[in-house]
Amino acid sequence: MKKNLFAICVLSILIGCAGGFQRIAFDISLNQVERPTDAKEQYGEVNTTVTESLGKTFLVFDDKLLNVMFFFGDKSIGITLKNKSDHSLKINWDNAAWIDPFGESKRIIHTGVKFVDKNSPQASSIVVRNGVLRDSVTPSENIYYEGKPHYEWRCLSLLHHTDLFGVMSMQSELEKAQIYVGKTCGLLIPIEIEGVQNDYLFTFNIGEAFLTDRTQIGF
Repeated sequence: MKKNLFAICVLSILIGCAGGFQRIAFDISLNQVERPTDAKEQYGEVNTTVTESLGKTFLVFDDKLLNVMFFFGDKSIGITLKNKSDHSLKINWDNAAWIDPFGESKRIIHTGVKFVDKNSPQASSIVVRNGVLRDSVTPSENIYYEGKPHYEWRCLSLLHHTDLFGVMSMQSELEKAQIYVGKTCGLLIPIEIEGVQNDYLFTFNIGEAFLTDRTQIGF
């Protein structure tokens, strides 16, 4: 089942430059959600809102089973998921996926998984009835190990991968970022309840790209 949703948040990409930090930001909207064909009967209509908390904008999804809040950070998507049912539910992270702006489905890892284990099996998360899960997800393909001179794990941005310290022209970067405008990205979250898996596919529209000096801490 598909339903158009309208909600807007800003996906911020921090980019270092000689004059300090500027950001290429995108207007991100939660456009539609796919659920199993019988989900409307079991879990009711879909609702969406936008909420502000601690200076951040969250996209909120709601039906009779779930309330989910999304926050788009620089490299990850924050998720606060409430189980509204009378049963425990399970999220099988190995079946979850990030769908990039070019339609490719990518494996994701969630909070607590070490970067070195990004390709290893992940334990499922259990959310008890009326319980809340606070987590974040990152495309594992964006995580890489850099050798000399840093010898450390690094992570690319969700959109518009850029060398933070090699940018000389923000206007040039903004022009490059236009390739994403008008495309969509998505997040597939498999929700298992009473032994039945319900795949929730959240699709987000990528809107206007722009430069901003406003401070917003992402992750």
